[in-house]
Amino acid sequence: MVERLRAADLQLNFGLRSTLPQITLRDGVGKDPFYLLRYVDDDNLRGADSPFEVARARAWFTGLIFQSARFDIMVDLDQTLKASQHLFIRQGGEPKIVSRPGIGFHHLSNLMQKIPWCEDQHLYFLLLQGDVYLKRIDLGLEMPSTESIVDAEGNPLFIPNQTYLVLGGWRDVEKTRRLLDGANVADWEELYYDWDWLKEDWDPNARVVLEKTTGACFAAYRELVDYVGRQIQE
Repeated sequence: MVERLRAADLQLNFGLRSTLPQITLRDGVGKDPFYLLRYVDDDNLRGADSPFEVARARAWFTGLIFQSARFDIMVDLDQTLKASQHLFIRQGGEPKIVSRPGIGFHHLSNLMQKIPWCEDQHLYFLLLQGDVYLKRIDLGLEMPSTESIVDAEGNPLFIPNQTYLVLGGWRDVEKTRRLLDGANVADWEELYYDWDWLKEDWDPNARVVLEKTTGACFAAYRELVDYVGRQIQE
């Protein structure tokens, strides 16, 4: 697998703790983007040039801790799939890396046209690598809609160089929970589950799981594929 990563010129993030880049506040405090972006709007965000940061925020942590959340934050699946660079799959028990711009978007589109979706179809589990884009919902609006998150200069905000799982075609919330529970990959501390779509089911076409620790999505992918394989055998 290491040789395949080298051949694909794929650089994974490593760290002693979380490898999910953060947003840094004015007092130097860094927070998970899915947490902090609930409180900070676009005008207070500035771009960052560090691989360990998503952005910098013109806000103090002490000024946020007593505020109520203003937004729901979720993965912008369409933009993320189009920004994907690498797809990891298993063929004959061996790992393979397929690389091209937008590989996740093209692969999922081809699957939907050629292979019927079902709960035991492991091909709809997509293990991908690339930049992850975000969108938000303003909780203060009577008829909210999703919008892309950008910084103060209008540049799209994204989490760079991430490995993530897309559960293509998993629209039903309860079935998705049962899948994760059955595969024993629910509530892993090393993973971030994009659960905000639960409230209004904003993105019914797929569910997204990101990793906080390098390798977590690889492990979860293997467990999911093995789990649905056992369901077919039974």
